[in-house]
Amino acid sequence: MYLNQKFFLLPASVAGKRVVSTFEELESAMTTGGNIDIFLKNDITFKKTIEIYEPCTVNFYTDNNRTCTFNLGDKRGFYIGEESVKLYFNDCVEIKGDSFEDDGHAFWVNDYGCTINGCKFTHLGSTPFGDYRDGWTWWDGGAIYIGAEGCRIENCRFIYCTAQDVGGAICVNNDDCQITDCSFTECRADVGG
Repeated sequence: MYLNQKFFLLPASVAGKRVVSTFEELESAMTTGGNIDIFLKNDITFKKTIEIYEPCTVNFYTDNNRTCTFNLGDKRGFYIGEESVKLYFNDCVEIKGDSFEDDGHAFWVNDYGCTINGCKFTHLGSTPFGDYRDGWTWWDGGAIYIGAEGCRIENCRFIYCTAQDVGGAICVNNDDCQITDCSFTECRADVGG
C-alpha cells in the first residue's frame, strides 16, 4: 500500500512563527499573551473587535516585504485592556476601513498604556454612537483613541483618517503619550485634525 503524501516547504522566514491566515487564528494568537511572532499569509477581514487582556509582545511578519491588510469594515479593530502590550507591525500591516466617514478606531486604548510600532492606518474614521467616557467620546481619534498614560506610537503612517470631533488620526486624553517618527497625510477633525 502506497500513500500519496504531499509535503509543503515553508519559507525559512516562517520558522518559529505562528502562521495566521484567518481572523479566528489572528484573534487566538493575539489574546493568549506572551511573546508571539506572527507570520501573516494573507489579508484578514475583521469580524469583531479583538480584545487584548493579557500582557504580550507581538511581532508581525510577511514574506518578501509584502503588506497584509487588516480590513476593519465597520468594526473596531483592537481594544487594549491590559498593560504591557507591545505590537510591532514591522511595516508589513495596513489597517484599513471602508471609507473615512463611516468606520471606527483601529485601536481603543483606555486603561493601560501600550506600544504600537510600524503600522500604516488608512481610511479610518470615527462617528458618534453614544458612548461617553470621562468626557470623551468614541468619535474622538479617527484611527487611535488613547485615554491611558504611557502609550508610545512609533514609526506609523496615518492617511485619510478623520474624526467627528477631536483628533483626526489620534486623540490623546492624557499627559503621558509619546508619538515619534510618524507621518500624517490628509487627516482631519473639527479640532486637531
